[in-house]
Amino acid sequence: MKGHKPGGRSGVVIHSVGALFFCLASVTGAAQPKNPPAQGKVVSYIMQEDDSLYDIAEHYLQKRDDWAMVARLNNIASPERIRPGRTLRLPVALLKQTTLHAMVLTVNGPASYARHNAAFVPLAPGMTLTEGDRIRTGNNGFVTLSLSPDNSHLLVAPNSLLKVSTLRQTVLTGAVDRVLSLQQGGVDSAVTPFKRKDDRFQIRSPSVTAGVRGTHFQMRLTQDGATNIEVLTGAVAVNGDGTSRCHTRRGGARRCSPMQLVTAWHGNVSSADGMIGKPRALLSRPELVGMPWMPNGPEAWFNIRPVKGAQYYHVWVYRDTDAGMIERVRDIFVSDTHVNMGALPDGEYFVRIAAIDANGLEGVPGTYPFRWRCMSASTAAVEQVSKVQG
Repeated sequence: MKGHKPGGRSGVVIHSVGALFFCLASVTGAAQPKNPPAQGKVVSYIMQEDDSLYDIAEHYLQKRDDWAMVARLNNIASPERIRPGRTLRLPVALLKQTTLHAMVLTVNGPASYARHNAAFVPLAPGMTLTEGDRIRTGNNGFVTLSLSPDNSHLLVAPNSLLKVSTLRQTVLTGAVDRVLSLQQGGVDSAVTPFKRKDDRFQIRSPSVTAGVRGTHFQMRLTQDGATNIEVLTGAVAVNGDGTSRCHTRRGGARRCSPMQLVTAWHGNVSSADGMIGKPRALLSRPELVGMPWMPNGPEAWFNIRPVKGAQYYHVWVYRDTDAGMIERVRDIFVSDTHVNMGALPDGEYFVRIAAIDANGLEGVPGTYPFRWRCMSASTAAVEQVSKVQG
């Protein structure tokens, strides 16, 4: 099979059949059992000239001996004598995968990471993370990650703990599988739209799983263990964790929380025991009243036009660096409409504001770029470059 490119051969056709395929025993040798294994989820592979099951196993399966399982599934007596053009079924559970990575783009404030069960050490831009690694942020600590292979972005909020559970790509199909486990705090993700139907991107909390197919959404864990999700673009399917979504009521009746599809500008709240809340509309986008100002000393402040239904407001301040990177430098919660951003170095910034409702859901954010220039300890110049909503 010289010259075969993973995921790129014209002889590869992908489709799903049935449920997951479980390999209960490894089969070796030329002798074949009389009954083929139960059919599970498979992909189709079209045999090419000079192909053999040995070649397929070497290039696309996890173990070289897995050719025997494929032979059983397809009722093949001789692994070397297969006519070109024949379509084979390959169990998805046996397909070879390569490990992907996450690149650390920016780090602001206290942030550390740990390789598997090792001790936490400081995290720095340019580092790469892989399966089993954990990220921890402290007060006012932020980390921005870029996930291969499509540069989807993930921002880890302050006081968070995130584990990289799965980062893999299937060699034959090119399907990407990424699973992140949020154990504390929150994340803000911007996921590149999928190219393949078998691609997967999930963020899991202790009680629910959020599955996406190209979207911008946020997930946070509250102090009482609930999971809040807000979707800004695309859609997110929210499921229970598989064990806590069903509950036994009095009399033995079982009550299960169904999957909820949360679309853009909606959110939902799921309880710590996995009961998934129904989608509800997010509060509208806040607006600034005037431009950021500095009343006394080098501290920037501004006023928000009140949003109906808002209990308080979440304010982020980002800096646009010379390298073109976006760095979050402030994360503030305020109960009124007057916001003090504190002292800021000269530079290009934008502020993002979201109103928070009585359920703790953050509304549609408003984003406002500005240029800050501090000339002395008591005077400063600020220019709002433009107004961007979204």
